[in-house]
Amino acid sequence: MELGLILAVIALIASLVIPTVLLLRTQQSAKEDAEKQKEAREAAARAAAAKRAAKAEAKAIAGNPKKKKGGLAKMQKAAAEAAAEEAVGNVAADAYDDDVEEDTGEPKTKKELQKAEKRAAKAEEREYINAQREAIKEREQKRDAARRAKDEEREAKERAIEEAEAKRKEEEEKRKQEEYDKWKDMFSVEEGADDGTAEEEDEGLLGRFVEHIKQRKVSTLESLAAEFGLKVQDVINRVQGLEQMGYITGVVDDRGKFIFISRDELEAVAKYINKKGRVRISTLAQESNKLIDLQPREVAVADDDIEDVDAAEAPNTEADTAQAVAA
Repeated sequence: MELGLILAVIALIASLVIPTVLLLRTQQSAKEDAEKQKEAREAAARAAAAKRAAKAEAKAIAGNPKKKKGGLAKMQKAAAEAAAEEAVGNVAADAYDDDVEEDTGEPKTKKELQKAEKRAAKAEEREYINAQREAIKEREQKRDAARRAKDEEREAKERAIEEAEAKRKEEEEKRKQEEYDKWKDMFSVEEGADDGTAEEEDEGLLGRFVEHIKQRKVSTLESLAAEFGLKVQDVINRVQGLEQMGYITGVVDDRGKFIFISRDELEAVAKYINKKGRVRISTLAQESNKLIDLQPREVAVADDDIEDVDAAEAPNTEADTAQAVAA
């Protein structure tokens, strides 16, 4: 009897205590779940705040991104968003660590959480600043490379121009020397003079020869030979050489006269022919008398020689001009 009574009492106590214990445990579990949900909401709020802070920091460093255009603004915006996402990840990781610590019975204090958030924000700021510095450095390097390439191209062009100019001057000097040699070979002074004097006299003699032909307009080969102490054949050779070199233009008629015609006069006749088309020789001769001046210029000649020279060199204007133009 007593044993059965004891068992009945124990069963009664158990039926009363066990539900109470289970109820208490259920309430405790619900309370813990509520606290965890609250902490999760706080962690999410901290993450959002960190993201806003990162964006605000990016605006403060890079300026207003809405007013920037081009690749730099896009790069800064991307860096800021990446930093904000990293900050969110850091906060989420901290929240996860908090949960783990709470599960292990070692929760962080509010002050420690604030310190962790500050460290995360500073790390994010450093990363953003470093990214900005790298972007600026890369942009400056590209600018410097482009400037160097442009300078090298400009210097290469300048060198090419200088080399071409030097080559042109060298060729011009060579041509002048060759022309001078040809001029010098046309006339020679008497033997016995020194080289410097000979060169000066040769050049002066040839210059007077050319100027005499230009001033006289119509010169007989005999008078030229007599004037400069040359043979008639030497005069013919020198006149032909000067024509080939482009110093004089004209024709030698069948009576041994050289008729000098300037380039301007030749161009005037050529324009007349091009304008009229086919022209008869007689008509061309008449027009050439108008376009070509065959009157001698003023030449320093002795008074007693003028009449003889003019008589010898006076052209048959119409016939000589027609022959010159036709040639």
